[in-house]
Amino acid sequence: MKLAHREDCTILRGKEGNPGFAMLIDCDGDEIFSVPETWTDNQVWEALDIANRVFSKGIDAGKAMKASEIRRALAC
Repeated sequence: MKLAHREDCTILRGKEGNPGFAMLIDCDGDEIFSVPETWTDNQVWEALDIANRVFSKGIDAGKAMKASEIRRALAC
């Protein structure tokens, strides 16, 4: 599972109301995150890759915790 797919995202720079920042937005126009405008496109994409890995690990950890809760409840 991913926070966002690269092919569904666009980098916007200097958007009105958010000067000095580069925003990563999804295909619905929702902001995924923003970083200083000085970041290169490659840095923004790398940040998305890292965010996706962390998001996936969080999902996995949540599933493991829920399974543990269910096992404890069934053991009672």
